[in-house]
Amino acid sequence: MKDFHVIVEKKRVLFNDGENDIIYTGLNKYNNRLLCFIMFEDDENNFLRYTHMLVSEKQYSSFINQQTSLREILETNESVFLVDLNYNLKEIDQNLVYVSEIPQEYLPLQDSYCPDFIKESSFTYAVSLIGGLADSHKAEANELSNVSTHFSDFLKSSTSFIHDFDFENNIYVEALQAGSFKINFRVDIKKPAQLTLTDVSTDKINDFLSNYFKYFFNKLPNEDNAVFQSDTVDSEDFQILEKELEKIYEEKSALPQGGVEQKLIDLINFSAAKIEDINYGGNFEEIKFAQSTVDDTDIPFGVIDSSFIPSIKDKIYDVSLFQAEPIIFIDEQPKEYKFQVYQFNTNSGKGSAYFTDAEGSVSKITVHAKGREDYKNTSFTKSMDEGKPFTFKGIGEYSDSKLKKIVCEL
Repeated sequence: MKDFHVIVEKKRVLFNDGENDIIYTGLNKYNNRLLCFIMFEDDENNFLRYTHMLVSEKQYSSFINQQTSLREILETNESVFLVDLNYNLKEIDQNLVYVSEIPQEYLPLQDSYCPDFIKESSFTYAVSLIGGLADSHKAEANELSNVSTHFSDFLKSSTSFIHDFDFENNIYVEALQAGSFKINFRVDIKKPAQLTLTDVSTDKINDFLSNYFKYFFNKLPNEDNAVFQSDTVDSEDFQILEKELEKIYEEKSALPQGGVEQKLIDLINFSAAKIEDINYGGNFEEIKFAQSTVDDTDIPFGVIDSSFIPSIKDKIYDVSLFQAEPIIFIDEQPKEYKFQVYQFNTNSGKGSAYFTDAEGSVSKITVHAKGREDYKNTSFTKSMDEGKPFTFKGIGEYSDSKLKKIVCEL
């Protein structure tokens, strides 16, 4: 294989000094991430020398979120590519070298963290599956639906504070990109028809959410286990985020009940609860959560695996202790529902299915067919065998407005 060092798509410049690209990233033709930085400029021979190194998505996310420096990542690599470009940015030479062969004066500094760069204002996010079957462009449908539902609920909880401004937050799941197992989400924030004189800036909300996700996935795991147990949270990173949220509330000239600090703690706790039951395994080993961009060079907030929830578990409380009893609603008359059966017992008539609501959110429901001695060669078995949704008529049972069960009389 060749051209491992060449970026062919999704190039993003992370820092430019006004003359040259200093740090940039992108993917090679094998879909590997490259993190690149300038080594020196040779004015006499008119060329620029860059270091191109292969990194994992987790390493890249850690660098972008200023948790790891270029030097630290470089020291984990045995070898890197040295790439020479002319002033027209055309390659004139390249070599694979051991990191140990590079003179110290050409290595990045120990504190070579990613500089701040301008991010697009966007309420669009992406979740990508990494490792396991996902790397072979395979994944089971139920696992994709499960991850989609968890992160849809995560975004719903993370943006719930806007209800205090009489805004609505609807989460839409957009089409999966072919072959990438990337799920796109859009947070649709609707302002009330009649705004008060004191409006709330959606740009400030977007900036807060970016910093909130950065804290949640990168800083929270490193907080002290008792961080939220004292009268006042003694964490500089948390306090910076709290002040940012407070400024948003000040635009509304009203603070949330219980104060901004408690509001932020609640956001963290309820957001964490929405993704704690994700199962990592054969289909995927990691999940990347990122901000989507127009040019498809998504900016990661974090790459998490099965160790993430245990790393924050002792810092958060059990939200189920504070949740009210669910409101149960049952259809009075049978109505039509469209769902895909993925598990079904032809003797008992009981099974499970995927249901997609009007907002595009996919959830698991239980189904129960009645009225026959056995349920072979029915629409239930046909839906399961063909792997596609069918329309059924039955009584729906809801919990807090979410469909949980459908009973069909055949």
